[in-house]
Amino acid sequence: MQSPVHVDMITRMACSIHRPDIAVELGAHSNQAYSNSTGNLNHSTPGTFVVFEESGNKPSNHTLCSRDPSVQRAVSSVLAILASSTGILTMFTTAWWGQRSDMWGRTRILAVAVVAMAAGELNMIFVARSISWLPGKAYWFLIPGNVVLGVLGGGSGTVPMQAYLADVTTPETRASVFSIWGGTSWIAVAVGPIISAALIHSSPTGSLLNVYYASLCVNVFLFIVYSFIIPESLPEDVRQDNLNRYYEQRSKSTENLWLGYVRDLFSPQAVCLPRPRTDGRRGLDWNLTYTTAAYLCLVMVSGATVYIMQLMQADFGWDAVGYWASVLGFTRAAYLLFLLPAVLAYFRPKEPAAPYRLNDGGSEEETLLPTSTSDTSIGADDSSPWFDLAVVRWSLFGDGLSYFGMLIAQTVEQFVAVSMGLTFGGGMMPAFMSLALALSPNGAAEGGKLFGAFGFFTSLGAEVLGQWVLGGISFFFSPRSMLLACSVILAVSFFFTLSIKLSPSVSRRASMVSQS
Repeated sequence: MQSPVHVDMITRMACSIHRPDIAVELGAHSNQAYSNSTGNLNHSTPGTFVVFEESGNKPSNHTLCSRDPSVQRAVSSVLAILASSTGILTMFTTAWWGQRSDMWGRTRILAVAVVAMAAGELNMIFVARSISWLPGKAYWFLIPGNVVLGVLGGGSGTVPMQAYLADVTTPETRASVFSIWGGTSWIAVAVGPIISAALIHSSPTGSLLNVYYASLCVNVFLFIVYSFIIPESLPEDVRQDNLNRYYEQRSKSTENLWLGYVRDLFSPQAVCLPRPRTDGRRGLDWNLTYTTAAYLCLVMVSGATVYIMQLMQADFGWDAVGYWASVLGFTRAAYLLFLLPAVLAYFRPKEPAAPYRLNDGGSEEETLLPTSTSDTSIGADDSSPWFDLAVVRWSLFGDGLSYFGMLIAQTVEQFVAVSMGLTFGGGMMPAFMSLALALSPNGAAEGGKLFGAFGFFTSLGAEVLGQWVLGGISFFFSPRSMLLACSVILAVSFFFTLSIKLSPSVSRRASMVSQS
């Protein structure tokens, strides 16, 4: 709901600082992304927005600002630095919070996530309301909110939610459930601009801050739901086993206490490292490592969204941004909610999955889970990840072609039509997560640890490397050059997936490990 508004807010702040002559000459405007006029900060009344109707062919100040090179460079820099500040901190904390969800419970970490989001919204509201008296470039005062987001794991409930879904689903249905969950998220992306428009026009001043007030209320509601209503998915005895094992490992460690805390931040990522093969062949098993590398390239490209919005704002206007976000959101939501789950259910092999339970060392002395049938979904992995891998490969190929098509599109209609190819890339995330669980040594029993490790690489790729690489290309060259870079990065991800060599049955391999 906030992404287009967030970019527009920063654009307005940058314009008021770098091109005050336009603001003084043309006055304050409302946002063309949500109406037939455009908008800006009202400097006579700090933090408010008023409507200004364009006349004739005279461009609005919002149009001039969004196309001004100095403003574009400033917005690119601010977006990259804000995302990177969150991303760098998230790299060090997401896996830690994910591992805590294995010990403390999924719902507690979900509650922490919404607190982080609320902190970011409060920060934006404060800066927008105080822009008239904040010293220097006011948009840099958005950094504290991003720091809080980073410390609390990025403010995303993705990791504990993925672990929650893994706890309550069977391996055969897991990818489909991940797909449906992703589809509901894309419904939010599609409906977001519509809700934003209603919230903005519901105010006499057309304030964009209405979006942030509404989002803050939603997060307060979610905090109550996660804290007091939603039942915990991970059984108490499993959490206690994970907690006891963690403290046992800490008690055996002879390192300094603070070094131990530092190690805790990075130890979950070790699950993605190569490990000895368990199929009787010599060498190391690199499959999960290659999967992680391919995933890292994918999430680097996901960091391009804000720069695509900036490109569309400059080339086609804000009306195109809202239209593009809504159409892409609805089509991807329909694909993830209906088409992909049906395809997965029909074509996925129906071989039964044998649950297995291992500790980090792969020994048989310690059992993570009870053997009751009610808990067999936890720790059980898909017996055949071949189909998940095929979905990943085809989706990467399609997304790469879509980004290249967006590069050569000349009209807004061509751009939107070609970008609809990104719809079919929506299957990558659920397929990646299902594939990773099948390749993970301990499966869903330590799903928080695995998804926390992938959360680390999500932050590294989308909010750090992606922002630096794609933001740098957009800054020094052009936003369209960034689209070409996206195609190249996806090609690299595709070649990593070609290096994944699956044995005929992952579950048989897991069974061999558990009996060794």
